[in-house]
Amino acid sequence: MHTRRNAATLPAPDKAKLMNAIITLKKTVKPGHTTNVYDEFVAIHYGVISRLGAASGDGGHGGPAFLAWHREFILRFEKALQEVDPDVSLPYWKWESGVSSDTDDVFTVDFLGTMGLQTSGYLSEAPTPQNPDGWQVDPQLDQGNHGTTLLRNNSMNPSTLPATEANNSLNENNFHGFRPALEGPHGTVHMRVGGHMTRMTSPNDPIFFLHHANIDRLWAKWQLTHPGTDNYNPNNTGNVGHKLDDRMWPWDGGDSFTNISNATPLLPSIDASDIRRPRDVLDIEALDYVYDDVSGSSGWPISNPSPNPTPNPSGQRCFIATAAYGSELEPPVQFLREFRDDVVLKSKFKKTFEFILNIYYKFSPPIADQMRKNKPFKIIMKYSIVLPFVALARTSAFLLSPFTKRRWK
Repeated sequence: MHTRRNAATLPAPDKAKLMNAIITLKKTVKPGHTTNVYDEFVAIHYGVISRLGAASGDGGHGGPAFLAWHREFILRFEKALQEVDPDVSLPYWKWESGVSSDTDDVFTVDFLGTMGLQTSGYLSEAPTPQNPDGWQVDPQLDQGNHGTTLLRNNSMNPSTLPATEANNSLNENNFHGFRPALEGPHGTVHMRVGGHMTRMTSPNDPIFFLHHANIDRLWAKWQLTHPGTDNYNPNNTGNVGHKLDDRMWPWDGGDSFTNISNATPLLPSIDASDIRRPRDVLDIEALDYVYDDVSGSSGWPISNPSPNPTPNPSGQRCFIATAAYGSELEPPVQFLREFRDDVVLKSKFKKTFEFILNIYYKFSPPIADQMRKNKPFKIIMKYSIVLPFVALARTSAFLLSPFTKRRWK
């Protein structure tokens, strides 16, 4: 059993061990593999956003499996680190504490690097004493075209991190409310860090793993304080891969595959017998780790899954829209995501937009559920919101393509 600790309070030797293990993964290419171990994790996170085969859509975001999928993902990353150095455990970035040092002491030149373009320390592209080989983002995994030098926003005030929203999520009475209440501020943190952290290739920035260790820690805390409540979404909700006993890609025995062309050639080979389901990761002690401020076991009885549940649309692209209009809406939604990252979040409207985004994450899943159950409501929403949304996206794409360097197809 190993303990995950607050990254800000790690002793200097432990910080160095963690960073050296991360750097080792970045320069280790296993026999028969096409890229290094670290970038294989980036490719997996990129690939999960768009699956085909037995499952479709996003298998790791915007649905019940958001927490379970990332728990498994960062656990495998931690085990890879421990293959390099058995003494390493993945620490967490306690950004919701409201204590400035919990963030300031993480973003230092002798640890995870400062804000802005990384030109010194462990994560500099140019060689440094800490990393003679340099840290370079693979252009094939640079979804936002941020460049091969790791990039973040120029500054980040810890007081602007969504601590209140994250702590309030712990008061949700059931998983159906808790998951979106936490996933919303989780996304805000990605945007606050900025740069490579704003895209689905966000694991390019090692702070990703400490951020998600904290998300996992908050889930573990919620599990302990809500015994006997709905510990996972009812089995008739969520797309394939999100239900309690669904196989999660890429640990699904080959049932599904990704259609993200840039990720596919960089994915590691995974044995067909390597199967993981949300049910398998609900108890962190059974996974052989704990958090230093979360005591006790997170295991409790799990309700039996419903037989042959009917798949329903879900996914982080747009809960409401996909429930009513399906995959046809994905191109305009993808454009608006890029417009959000490249234009809105770099403007003076950034804070207002992030506030609205958190509301969206909280309330759109139940609205989408109602649309699936209530056909008249679905028709009303389709013609009053979804179709105008499509028209707006197409018009915006045409008018703004000269500024975003994207042409509408």
